[in-house]
Amino acid sequence: TVAVAAAAPAATAAAPMGPDKAITATAGWKQALAAKQAMVASAQPSVCAVVPGPASAGTTGATANTAPAATSAAMEATVGIVRTKVAKTSSVAHSTASFSAPVDVSEDLSDSDIRERAIECLRKKGGTCKLSVVAAALGLRSPHSPIYKRVVAVLKEVADMERAPDEARPVLMLKLELWGAEHGPPLPNACRWCYLDGDGNQVVELCSARRFETSGQERFHVRIFGPEGRTESAWIPKSKAPKQSPKIA
Repeated sequence: TVAVAAAAPAATAAAPMGPDKAITATAGWKQALAAKQAMVASAQPSVCAVVPGPASAGTTGATANTAPAATSAAMEATVGIVRTKVAKTSSVAHSTASFSAPVDVSEDLSDSDIRERAIECLRKKGGTCKLSVVAAALGLRSPHSPIYKRVVAVLKEVADMERAPDEARPVLMLKLELWGAEHGPPLPNACRWCYLDGDGNQVVELCSARRFETSGQERFHVRIFGPEGRTESAWIPKSKAPKQSPKIA
């Protein structure tokens, strides 16, 4: 094909040499062109796909027609893979969330059980406790829990919400009828306690203890010494406050 194409310009260049020679050159050019077309027509399909010419137009058209179908199939396959990966990722995320989600207190817990646990928690804390501490003791993890409203209703029966010094939010204070001790904070036998003055120092005399008034009742500041050196701070009502607290070494 390259040889025939090179011969064509040479034949054309002979045209200015004269009429007879021009006719001869033209005839030679036509023969060269006919020979080229015959070679292209007889070439294998693979050759036609490489050499430009009329025969290659059909091949190009066929390739163009099949390209959208192949592209569409590839896109569908890619989308399928992406969907599968997204589904797996969502499944894993859901499983992880289900595994790590905190387990809330059982809804089968009766109001009586909630009441007993709340009173026990408040007594261990000296009669004064934060709502979050009681909720944790009851096993509550979310304020959106179905049992949360029941717990709040029970807490209103056993304690009062009062503002206390040094506390950013109101705290729960155990009701007197549920106090559980004749004098001093309602503590297990293993715990000890003493009064605290305005500077946080331990004092024995009630008159030296820090005090504040809430809901028409005077309360006194005490420190509780629990097992393993644990300490708590609480406020006891005047009716439960003896003139002297136990001496703490």
